[in-house]
Amino acid sequence: MILRDMYVAMKNVFTQLYEEHVSKSEKNSKFIKNLIIILLVGGFIYVGYYGYNFYIHRKESSAQKVFAECMQELHNAKDGKGLWSDVELAFDLGYQQNTGSRLAPYFLALKAEALQQQGKSKEAIETLSSALASMGKDDDMHGLYAVKLALLKLDSDQPGTQKEGLDMLKAQAETDGSGKTIALYYMGLYNWDQNKIEEAKNYWKQLVALDENFRKQDTSKIEISDSQYVKMAQEKLDQLD
Repeated sequence: MILRDMYVAMKNVFTQLYEEHVSKSEKNSKFIKNLIIILLVGGFIYVGYYGYNFYIHRKESSAQKVFAECMQELHNAKDGKGLWSDVELAFDLGYQQNTGSRLAPYFLALKAEALQQQGKSKEAIETLSSALASMGKDDDMHGLYAVKLALLKLDSDQPGTQKEGLDMLKAQAETDGSGKTIALYYMGLYNWDQNKIEEAKNYWKQLVALDENFRKQDTSKIEISDSQYVKMAQEKLDQLD
């Protein structure tokens, strides 16, 4: 709407200039025509650039507002003051209304959590898979959600899906993504449950060593959630020694 109004205004201005100056002077007609074309092109580029940025900013602001409202539904459900089915509906509607937003994958990711809480494992896996597919691998949260998806698949009663989950979890444990710490812990726990004690110890030792190196480099970036997994891994190792 804004771009259309600006276009009409610019068109009227240049039409008036043309009639007043160009049509009355054939001698300067060609020069002024070319000048007007250049000004028009430059004007449209300028208006288009800032109009697009304004549109994106407005769109993202709207998505953030809706996301905040959905998060309130999530907190209510966690506190026992709301239903997980309401959370599912809120994030589903939020996604439908903001599919082109940068927050779109997160609407899906949290919808998947609501589905999981309702015991809808298959739907949760499908939804979280869609979220990851639309989330760039360089996204800070990609690794964490990849681990979550891997764990959902590991909990499946389908052998094929379980294998996919294990492969995903192992891949995250071998990368330097945001899910590496948690993946190392759960790979250790998986091998522990399989009575593969040495392999379990190997994963937990990697986790503890990773944490020690990280602390030496930059203690200001230590995540509380990550340190909890390190603590649990160290407790497991202490039990085995």
